[in-house]
Amino acid sequence: MADTKTLPEELGFAPDAKLLIINADDSGLCHSANMATLRALEMGAISTTTAMPPCPWFAEMAGIAAANPELDVGLHLTVNCEWRRYRWAPVAGSGAVPSLVGPDGFFWPSEEDTVAHGTVEDARTEMRAQIERALVLGMKPTHLDNHMGPLHYRLDFFEAMVELGHEYGLPVRTPFYHEVAAAHDMPCIQSFGMYYAPDGGKKSKFDLYEAHLANLEPGVHEIAVHLADDTDEWRELCYVAVDDHPWEDRIFDYEYVTSTATKNRLETLGIHLIGYRALQELWKKRLGSR
Repeated sequence: MADTKTLPEELGFAPDAKLLIINADDSGLCHSANMATLRALEMGAISTTTAMPPCPWFAEMAGIAAANPELDVGLHLTVNCEWRRYRWAPVAGSGAVPSLVGPDGFFWPSEEDTVAHGTVEDARTEMRAQIERALVLGMKPTHLDNHMGPLHYRLDFFEAMVELGHEYGLPVRTPFYHEVAAAHDMPCIQSFGMYYAPDGGKKSKFDLYEAHLANLEPGVHEIAVHLADDTDEWRELCYVAVDDHPWEDRIFDYEYVTSTATKNRLETLGIHLIGYRALQELWKKRLGSR
């Protein structure tokens, strides 16, 4: 008989509870991102992070996760490189997944390129290589999601990601294709949000976050933020790699999630933070009861 409990009930909350995962995407990108993310995790200001296995600073984040297994750290599966002068290539090797790389041997810069050129066989090979890199470095990931979204934009890509998630016991972020997750009995979020201010201003982004929280309905939801410390490394990376990327944006995200005002706002709205480990453990329970 099908379980009639709501997902919040299965997770030990009231049936109409509002549960929110705040995930910091892009740890592993650089040292500044790792340190801001680690601090926010330790403060309980965010509930999870996902680290980018092809990036130069992934080993640092993987080491932090291995040394602190209580932290909720997943993998930000990465098959694009949008930074023009800060480049990364497939973990499997460019020759092993030729459809995922451009003429320079690095990942395609846009998700449209990956969707147009990539084969599902190469995508599966690269995703597996990234998961295995994390395991070799001692990580015990809690979940999978995708940098820039191309693995969500093609059904065959997403099916391959969910199949690998099932194989490794890692729930997958599901902004769409909920039926694919349901076929694996995978618990999944019912909504996903990620925001960039249209004018690049802090006030605009603050308003977007506040509106998202105010409109949250009962259920399990996720919002992605991007964190960094205000360091010379971060400012120079933004200036050199992408022609003056708005470096302040990730500094604001850190300030917002770690502020006392945001903590109080969540409490006032009755929103409970949870991590992906809770979904991972529930999934194991579901599969074990089959």
